[in-house]
Amino acid sequence: MRLAYVCADSGIPIESTKGAAVHVRSLSRELALASGNLLLVGHMRKKSDSDNGGPAAMWGTRQLPLRVVTIREEMVGRPVPPPSGDCRVEKRLLENEVVHDVLRHEHDSEAFDGVYERYSLWSAGAAEFCRRNGVPHVLEVNAPLAWEEARYRNLAVPHAALFHERAIFQAADHIVAVSNEVAAHVTSLGVDEDRVHVQPNGFDRALFTERTSPSQPRPQSLPEKREGDFWIVFVGSLKPWHGVEVLLEAFASLARKDSSCRLLLVGKGPMADLVRDRFAPECESGAIVLTGACRHEEIPRILSFADIGVAPYPRLDHFYFSPLKIIEYAAAGLPFVASRTGQVKDLFRSGESAWLVEPGDAAALEAGIEHLRSNRSLRSKIAAGARQVVKPLSWDRNADRMIRLMLTEPSRRLSTQGT
Repeated sequence: MRLAYVCADSGIPIESTKGAAVHVRSLSRELALASGNLLLVGHMRKKSDSDNGGPAAMWGTRQLPLRVVTIREEMVGRPVPPPSGDCRVEKRLLENEVVHDVLRHEHDSEAFDGVYERYSLWSAGAAEFCRRNGVPHVLEVNAPLAWEEARYRNLAVPHAALFHERAIFQAADHIVAVSNEVAAHVTSLGVDEDRVHVQPNGFDRALFTERTSPSQPRPQSLPEKREGDFWIVFVGSLKPWHGVEVLLEAFASLARKDSSCRLLLVGKGPMADLVRDRFAPECESGAIVLTGACRHEEIPRILSFADIGVAPYPRLDHFYFSPLKIIEYAAAGLPFVASRTGQVKDLFRSGESAWLVEPGDAAALEAGIEHLRSNRSLRSKIAAGARQVVKPLSWDRNADRMIRLMLTEPSRRLSTQGT
């Protein structure tokens, strides 16, 4: 079986440490293993030595039935405009031709049995290829991108973007939404419910099945762990909508009462400098440690270092995410305190598989951390419960489901056969 996986979003370089890139690499690996032949089409920060190359380090030393074709500016065949404003839209539209032509060329050499695409705004090359060649097209949607761009990134043509999004959604054979909220957005644009399937983010079973032994080599980014220290870990981009300010407020209050508490911030982002400036004494003393971006392979060891995890989302009008950090906390057997919102409250029960608090409430977050700090048996109970919750969500199981979707003709296609 031969599949293609397309991620045409230049903001998600395949080799990066972003959660979205981890998602792409993890799922592409499992699709390759399950199908036996996968072509991955996407962006990389650096040109590979070969069009069909890409650093093997992205998937470790394991040999995979997978090739990478990178979308490069010179493949567009004309000068590429700078990535801003209307020019950014033009650049993405031009790249549709590249994606289409790559798929067509590869298909002519050896036919595809299906195309799996991570939806990106203005993407149409894969959809057009599938339409022209009768290849099943499964579209993964992670967010209402037209709405996001209009609200947060000053989208120049919001109505055109929404029109385009609706057309791409309606053209796909099946849509995989990462949350119920994203699925509701998709169906609101006229897509039949029977073509929309909810599949939360996953985890790498090989990395996270068992918590890593503390005796294993410690990543250089980790500090020494002293007896009596209680480490709270946050993994993710240091951005306001991830609740970093709420976490810092809660930790500052907690640290004043309990000097054994330590905060480990794993990731990079615009709030890193704010942390260093506002909490300079804590950073200097080691009460707060910022690791910067880490390789995904280091995350299990980092989580095994910590005592609890946190996912302190603020109160948001639209919470449609499938938080990778929470899935991985749970898979690693790390008890965690998280905001009671969106998919988090749908998957986890407070006191059984998580400790949930009101979004944006620093006092409630602090109280939740204190409660787990003082109750080792509850931490063990939550860790075991969380693992059970996410057990069906490993990337290999997700990949198997995606392949089954590609082999399932949608009802609308069946209804038109023979007419």
